[in-house]
This record gives sequence, C-alpha cells and structure tokens, in this order.
Amino acid sequence: MKKLSIVLVALLGWLPALADETIGLEFPVEDAKAAVASRNYEFVALEMADGLEFPGLTEAQAGQVQQDYAVRVLNQRWRTFANVEQRPQELRRMQSYARRYNLMMWKELQQQKVRDAKRYRY
Repeated sequence: MKKLSIVLVALLGWLPALADETIGLEFPVEDAKAAVASRNYEFVALEMADGLEFPGLTEAQAGQVQQDYAVRVLNQRWRTFANVEQRPQELRRMQSYARRYNLMMWKELQQQKVRDAKRYRY
C-alpha cells in the first residue's frame, strides 16, 4: 500500500510535464456553431515563430479577421518551455482543430450576414 501511494505521488508529479495544450480541442465544428449562435465571432490562430497562422483561411481572409474580429491563440509560446513546433503531433492536432473551426466560423459568418440582410425590418 505504501509503495502504491509513492508510485501515485510520483506519477502525479510527472503529469504537468506530459500535459499538452490541445486538451478541449475535440469538437471544432460544434464549437464554431456555438460561438456563432451566441454571436461571439472569434477566430483561432496558432502563434508561430514568424507570427500568427490562421489555418483554413486565405491571406486576405486572415487579414480581414485580424482587422475586424477577435482572435484566440490556441498555443501560448511564452508560457511553455518547448514550443509547439518541437511537438509535431500536437501541432498537427492544433492545426486540424483551427482549420475546421475557422472554416466553419467563416461559413457561418457569411451565412449570418445573408440572413441579416434578408431579415425584414420596419
């Protein structure tokens, strides 16, 4: 019993080192739809060594997003010792989430603009 508790304490001490930044990034489409439903138009980006990367958006779209909308950065380079570029599996997961989220956000935003334009106003 004593050995088991020692092993558990040792494992719990290693967990923060093994944790990655992709926790909670499982449902990009649902997250984007929920954000649009609450009128929270926030796109996601990855902070890379040479600036922000907006997976799923063209350069023109990324420029418009930076100018007009809020941007949430998925990785915090300044908070971690190892940058995401050094963890390729985590980088791919973040890029995949950001790509699907941004594409859905852009699509929903365009549809919202059309719905707003078609809405009858007095």
